[in-house]
Amino acid sequence: MLVEFVVRIPVTIVAIAYFQVAGALAARIIAVLVAYAASMVITRQLIGAPFSDQLNAFLGP
Repeated sequence: MLVEFVVRIPVTIVAIAYFQVAGALAARIIAVLVAYAASMVITRQLIGAPFSDQLNAFLGP
């Protein structure tokens, strides 16, 4: 995904430069959250599933 790549590279470089390993871990978490949000937007556009339904399916049994 282009969105994940565009966010991951600069965030990772800056985070590692300032915070070393902890920064790398934080950058990874941020990149995963951005990718998940982008996936939710794409899902909403493709099948019309609202964000709340997507989160309920993820969190619910």
